[in-house]
Amino acid sequence: MRDAGPDPVEYMLQVARTPSATAYKTHVLAELELSSEIVVVDVGCGPGTDLKAMAERTTPRGLAVGLDLDSRMLMAATASVPPATSLAVADAHRMPFTSASVDRLRTDRSLQHMRDPMRVLAEFARVLRPGGIAVIAEPDWATLVIDTARGDVSRRFVDYTCGEVVRNAHIGRQVARLGADAGLVTRNVVAFPAVLRDFATADKIFGLTRNALAAVESEYLSSEEAKAWIADLSTGPILAAVTLFVTTLINPADRLP
Repeated sequence: MRDAGPDPVEYMLQVARTPSATAYKTHVLAELELSSEIVVVDVGCGPGTDLKAMAERTTPRGLAVGLDLDSRMLMAATASVPPATSLAVADAHRMPFTSASVDRLRTDRSLQHMRDPMRVLAEFARVLRPGGIAVIAEPDWATLVIDTARGDVSRRFVDYTCGEVVRNAHIGRQVARLGADAGLVTRNVVAFPAVLRDFATADKIFGLTRNALAAVESEYLSSEEAKAWIADLSTGPILAAVTLFVTTLINPADRLP
């Protein structure tokens, strides 16, 4: 039977605590340019990991809003965010805001899972005020590297991850182009590598064991290859890394709402 995977809330909290996540999240917060009169929306806010910092920068006259489709995530967020923060169950493909009503938008590792990222970015363009800013942090899973002597197995594991595990595996590299198609202008793109050298942490965050066994079911790997690959990783030196891209998009000031 396939492993059901980690608890989603705990997984998101664990990723947020890694040093590489701290680095890119600090950059995201700076790029948002928040102030006390800003309305900022965290799209796919999960358990509210970043809402507190956003709320602290927008109160008392502004507002931080968290949107997520998963009500369990929002229940977890309720326990950690300031009382003035607004939370709502909502679909990023059709956000509950009037056109040109939001100053800032943020999404963090959410577009990779969404049904239609282009539609979501069109929604960003719709709800952002002219001159508004969207900051989008997404990995590119084709940049995943896992160093072992069994390089061919690592390559096929990455192929499986991109082809079967992550819906939009290359979204990190695509945001600037898709944003332009939606009418948004790219201010900058900054790359943040996440490098892990501890097997237990890499196994939890990248799902090495779980996804290697699933790759056997999908015939990307043989059972013997998967077991030997995991044994090598768990007993020897390990380096596993992926690159996350933070793209800052601007809604042009001359754009009509």
